[in-house]
Amino acid sequence: MATNSASGHEKTVNPFGSPKSPRLPKESNKSNSSKTESPKSKGRWWVVAGLIVVVGFLAAVIAYTLTIPSTMFGKNNFTVETYDGETYYVMHGSYEGEYDVQYVNLNDELFDKPRSSASATELVNSFETVSVMDYSEYADFCNQWHLGKKYTDRNLDYLVVAQVARNAVTVSADLTGIEYNEGTANLYIWDDAEGVTADMASYMLVVPVERDKVQNVNAIGVISVNEWSEIQDPAPYDPRNDVSLKPIIYLYPTSDTNVTVKLGKPNDITVSYPEYNASKGWNVLAQPDSDLVDLDTGRNLYSLYYESKSSEDVYSMKSDGFIVSREDTVSFLEDKLARLGLNEHEAEEFIVYWLPKLQQNNYNYIRFATMDEINNAMPLDINPNPDTVIRVLMTYKGLDKPIEGITEQQLPKTPTRDGFTVVEWGGSELED
Repeated sequence: MATNSASGHEKTVNPFGSPKSPRLPKESNKSNSSKTESPKSKGRWWVVAGLIVVVGFLAAVIAYTLTIPSTMFGKNNFTVETYDGETYYVMHGSYEGEYDVQYVNLNDELFDKPRSSASATELVNSFETVSVMDYSEYADFCNQWHLGKKYTDRNLDYLVVAQVARNAVTVSADLTGIEYNEGTANLYIWDDAEGVTADMASYMLVVPVERDKVQNVNAIGVISVNEWSEIQDPAPYDPRNDVSLKPIIYLYPTSDTNVTVKLGKPNDITVSYPEYNASKGWNVLAQPDSDLVDLDTGRNLYSLYYESKSSEDVYSMKSDGFIVSREDTVSFLEDKLARLGLNEHEAEEFIVYWLPKLQQNNYNYIRFATMDEINNAMPLDINPNPDTVIRVLMTYKGLDKPIEGITEQQLPKTPTRDGFTVVEWGGSELED
């Protein structure tokens, strides 16, 4: 969601330049009964006319300035940078103007709804918006989502950006700048989400503007200074730093059951939620619908989350896999994830997380790790022993165009879910 700004050089015309002096009338010996205007008097009229033009121009500028919303005078704190043919917006601080950011946990809204239901998904989607609202719409939105109404001026419009970090523990957001152009406002926003849980971390960012001065609003992503530094000077590739992203574990016992889950390589874990105890593992009360209660904290969850580093060979391109175009990504994932054993709810969460990353590329090399590869990378020890274990780990590499020499991967037979079932999915981008 990037918008390039072009700057140029303006040719300035000085209204007070030196015009050629008006030609004075030649003297005449003929007498005239009418009064003749002197050259000095005509010179004064030139000055008066010039002053009238200048005053009129300044008045027009002042009148136009008074129609600009006060928020347009805030100071932007981002720069536009270019690297390797790509444009980046880099945040250097918060926008120095009027705006508000609030956070809401959508899990409170969804807690009494089946998480696989269409109504729950629609509720989450209805929160997300990038729009111009009048006061009534802004107030209704705040009331619907239990957000505070910081602004109470009914004579203003409000630029509202509301986003959901699906399945995230926390989300942070900040406004770093605004650009206005012919009724369109571009809001430059930094946001970052962390972790995975049943919670839906979300935020609403609001900018008040004068009524009817903005008809369209765009939200444009920015990166931090650290991210910009890493783009310009990436660290040398080390396969040991490849990270398995967002593996989440669902537990489906046949009845309410206390379950202990241990990860076989705790030293490789880089982040986890709930926080992983290296000696005890996770201890939860698991319910048949995959709802969990953390027995250490009492917190309601629906999955267990971790990320890990691994030196296993799973994090490299193989001779088999799939070459998938951007346009075919959704249908490809729906088909292959069903083949690998994910139900529609699990597949939806997988696709929602990975689709934005995959669709940044024209094509992707995609491969699903075998069960042996996954178990070697991160063994699982679950008590009581599950009857069925489904583990899905996707590796991918972005491509500008298709590559040759890749044999289509042969996937295993779709597993049957019998008894106590454990499901895990995750993925990793290949850097080599």
